[in-house]
Amino acid sequence: MKRIVEMAMLLVGTALVVAAEPWVKGEARYRPTLFKQFGAVLNTPDGLALDAAGNVYLSAVNGVDGSYPGHIWRMERATGRWSVFTPCKMHPETHAASPMGLVFDPQGNLYYADAQYFANRNYQSRILRVVIRDGEPRHIETVVEHIKLPNALRWHDGALYFTESFFDVADAYQSGVYRIPAADLRPDKPARLLDKERAATDPYCVGIVETVLHDRGTANNKPEVRPTDPSLHIYTAGCDGMDFDRDGNLYTGSFGDGRFWVLRPLGNGRYAKPELLHAGTVTCCDGICYDAARHQILLTAAEQNAIYAWDIAHKKMNLIWANGDTDGADGLLDQPCEIMMIDENRALVVNIDAPSPFMVNTKPDEVHTLSVIMLGR
Repeated sequence: MKRIVEMAMLLVGTALVVAAEPWVKGEARYRPTLFKQFGAVLNTPDGLALDAAGNVYLSAVNGVDGSYPGHIWRMERATGRWSVFTPCKMHPETHAASPMGLVFDPQGNLYYADAQYFANRNYQSRILRVVIRDGEPRHIETVVEHIKLPNALRWHDGALYFTESFFDVADAYQSGVYRIPAADLRPDKPARLLDKERAATDPYCVGIVETVLHDRGTANNKPEVRPTDPSLHIYTAGCDGMDFDRDGNLYTGSFGDGRFWVLRPLGNGRYAKPELLHAGTVTCCDGICYDAARHQILLTAAEQNAIYAWDIAHKKMNLIWANGDTDGADGLLDQPCEIMMIDENRALVVNIDAPSPFMVNTKPDEVHTLSVIMLGR
C-alpha cells in the first residue's frame, strides 16, 4: 500500500500546490519535470558529473538488477544524445563493478567511486580513474584503495575528496571525509587508507562524524523493529553527499540520521572538526551540491522523497519540493539520491529508486529517471 505524504497544502511565498495532487508539497514553480527516462540497462542510476564542455555523465551502479554490469553514460550537451561512455572495471575478487560518485580533475580525467561494500565489506572498494584523451576513454586505473564505502567525489584545490559512509568500528557508527593530494593519485602505487580503527591518525582523513540511530520502527508503529535490525543497517550510514561553497567550506550530510555538517578550512588541506549545522528536518541526507547563484546547498532527502536547500547566509533549511510514492514517469521525485547544477538555474536530480524500509518510495519499479528543477530564471 502506498505511503501518502501529509495531505495539506503548503503556502510558500505566493504560490500554492493543493488538493489536485494531495501528496505534493512545495512551490508550484519548483515542480520537477522529466529530464530523461532510461531502460532496464540503467536500472539504478547514481552519480553525476559535468566535464569542461558541459557534457553530463551518469553512473549506473545497477544495484536493483545486477544482470546489467555497472557502467557510465554520457549526454552530449550540443545534441542531448545519451550513450554509454564506458563499462566499468570489474573487481578481481567480487567480479562486480559498482560506480557511484563521479568527478573530473582539471586535466579532464574522470574519477569514480567503485563501491564494493555490498559485495564485500572488507576494504575492497576503490577510487578509479578513467584516463580520457580527445574526449574518449583510454583505460581505467586504480588510484586509491583499502576503502569501505566511497560515495561522493569532489575535486578541490589540487586534491580529490571523497566521503566514506561506513567505518564499521566497534561501539560507534562513524563515517568521514578524505582528501588525497593529486601527487598521491598514482596507478603504480595507489594511495592506501589506514584501517578505520586508525582513521583519526590517517593523514588522508580530514573529518569524522558519528551517526545517531533513530528508532524508525517505533516511529512507524512497529515497536518490534529496532535500529540495529539487519534490515536497517543502511541507516547506520554516515557521510554521503559532499560539496564546497565559494569560500572553500566543505559540506556533508549523514544518510542514517539526516544531520548536516560543515568542515571549515584551516589552510594547507586541513579542516576544523565537523560542525553540526542542522538536525531534525531532513531524516536521511543523500546527495549534496552547491548552488552558487543562490548561495545555498541543495540536499536530497531520500527517505522523505524531497529536496531541501540550506540557506548559507541565513542559516536556514528550506523545503524545495516533496512528493509521495510515484514511479517518476512524469518527472516527479522517485527517491532522489544525487543532485547537480547543470547551469545557473537548473538542478538535475537522479532518482535512484532503490528504497530501504520506511521510505516514502516503497518499491523499485520499471521506470528509471532523471528529473530537473528550475530554481531561477
